[in-house]
Amino acid sequence: MRVSAQPLEIMKMNKRDRKFDKINEFKSRFRSLSISQIKRRLSFGSLQKEASVALQEVLKEKSVQWYLVWYNKDPFDDHVGEIQIAEKSLVELRELFNLPLNDPMVDCFLVKSEHVDMIEKIIEVKISFDKYDYFIEAYE
Repeated sequence: MRVSAQPLEIMKMNKRDRKFDKINEFKSRFRSLSISQIKRRLSFGSLQKEASVALQEVLKEKSVQWYLVWYNKDPFDDHVGEIQIAEKSLVELRELFNLPLNDPMVDCFLVKSEHVDMIEKIIEVKISFDKYDYFIEAYE
C-alpha cells in the first residue's frame, strides 16, 4: 500500500494556516493585557515567534481609539460631535456588528436603527437619527 505525499504547495499552505491560527490564538489571550504588560512580555526575548507577532499586533490595536462620531444629515455632512468608546465596550460592539472576537475594528461602521439600543446603553448617549448620521470610527 502506497501513501501519496501532499504536494509541496498544499503543505506550505497548511503550515501558513497553522501559523495564522496560532497567532490569532495568542492575540485572543493577549487582548486582556495592559500596554505595560505587553511591553514587558516583548522585552523577554525568549518568546515563540507567533507570540511575539501577536503581542506586537495587540499593542498596535491598543494604540487605536474608538469613537461614536456624528455628522449633520445631508447636504453638508458637517462633523458635529464624538464620544470616545471605552476599550472594554469593544466586545459588545463586535457582537453588535457581527464581527469575530479577534477583529481589530479599525474600519468605519455605520450605526443603524437596530444598533441604537445597545449603543445608547454602552456609551450612554441619546441617538437622534432625524438630525444626524452616526458611525463607529477608529483613530490611531
